[in-house]
Amino acid sequence: MIVGGIDESGKGPVLGPMCISIVILDKEGEKELERAGVKDCKLLSPKKRTQLAQIIKEIAIEEKCLLIPADEIDKKREEGINMNKIVVNAMGELIKKTKKKANLYIADAADVNPERFRKRLAPYLPPNAKLLCEHKADTKYIPVAAASIIAKVERDNQIKKLSEKYGEIGSGYATDPKTIKFLKKILKKEGKYPPFVRKTWKTAQRIKKETKQTKLEKFNKN
Repeated sequence: MIVGGIDESGKGPVLGPMCISIVILDKEGEKELERAGVKDCKLLSPKKRTQLAQIIKEIAIEEKCLLIPADEIDKKREEGINMNKIVVNAMGELIKKTKKKANLYIADAADVNPERFRKRLAPYLPPNAKLLCEHKADTKYIPVAAASIIAKVERDNQIKKLSEKYGEIGSGYATDPKTIKFLKKILKKEGKYPPFVRKTWKTAQRIKKETKQTKLEKFNKN
């Protein structure tokens, strides 16, 4: 039995790319990764994730990671493609790109309705392959947990590169005060958002609106 685990990192943040990974394993590979401590990336420290990512790459039959930049996400959303479809299309692209085809693919469902997600992803499968889509699949299946680690490590690397160039940007999530502070600062300084900000996100639009309102109020006072 050859299994392909698929997961994403960065579907929700207002900053940075979304990273989607596929990891293809045989049964022995699954056992090795389980012994190595592979589990849902959210349960691991950044250091442990990085260490395990290297082990996964050495043991997996094949692994790939696809990056979807923020400006590409904005473009697709403006074309009427929602995030669930963006995730499905990216996962499908990864399935098609892998040279080694699996008997079973397991994906972490990026939809409130896992069955709807499964039906949308199913057309991308090779002949005779089966597909399982579940919420929190990264907590239940080693191949998906492995994919979650690869995707998370890659996204963290991308955020680190952006931080090195732009200064402190936080995690990229709207709940992070550092990210909100950066959005306000860059908008005030540049007058526009850089390409790695998801401009179609409500958070980015709200801050832009508030910034314009503040400038208008200052202008009126003068």
